[in-house]
Amino acid sequence: GMTETSGGCVYDGEPMPGVTIRAVDWDGRTRLAFNGPTLMTRYLEAESPFFEEGGHRWLVSGDMGIIRASGKVEVSGRADDVITSGGLSIAPGPLRRAVRSYEGISDAWILGTPDEKWGQIVTALVVPKQMPSDSLEMAELGSAVREHAAARIGRAQAPRRVVAVEELPYLGFDKIDRAAAAQSASEASGTEREWVR
Repeated sequence: GMTETSGGCVYDGEPMPGVTIRAVDWDGRTRLAFNGPTLMTRYLEAESPFFEEGGHRWLVSGDMGIIRASGKVEVSGRADDVITSGGLSIAPGPLRRAVRSYEGISDAWILGTPDEKWGQIVTALVVPKQMPSDSLEMAELGSAVREHAAARIGRAQAPRRVVAVEELPYLGFDKIDRAAAAQSASEASGTEREWVR
């Protein structure tokens, strides 16, 4: 859990006893907010993600998600991971699931990379089951990944750039080293490991 919540407020999608969770509009995005006895009081000399309402103090997390009618919390991604491409906001979580389901790859990570025309473009780092041996094979892989994703989530959100990597930079516990992933994407620019639509 978050440090601000003293270690946690949700376990396996269920709020802990005494914790209330709701979805709120925060800076134009739907974010999860928490209320309960485990919340810290404030940040020292920093902007606070807290708000008061109905006599309760709420902490706005960096997580986007929904709360099902059953009360189960489902996190869809991090607000700071959202990719803005040509004015479209793209959540990488659903796109990652779509790309990972392509049979020719074993893993994938989605990120936004700088682009002069679009601001950012959706980039998929993929671990192919068989690494492309040349630019032609890379073009086939990139095109197939894009078409596969487009069929599942729509062409506007499908990757415009695909980069083949030997492995993804995991920190452990299924957590990606985002800085290392961005570095891999940057280093692949203009190489045979990159396909751009």
